[in-house]
Amino acid sequence: MTFFCLIESENPSATRMEMLDAECPLAAQDEAARLMGRHPDAVSAVVFTTETMIATLYADRAAA
Repeated sequence: MTFFCLIESENPSATRMEMLDAECPLAAQDEAARLMGRHPDAVSAVVFTTETMIATLYADRAAA
């Protein structure tokens, strides 16, 4: 199964789509959280397959 991540940012023109290397939904969420951490303007990450939304993760703004 292929997982994707849509990283939404404070700047709508900086929204990114990433294909994940994960093999299961939990690993996909972990990978999405790491990717979101690499983008300081990220506000959320939506994890999904080609057919199903798996989760929406939100940036920890207190840590910023």
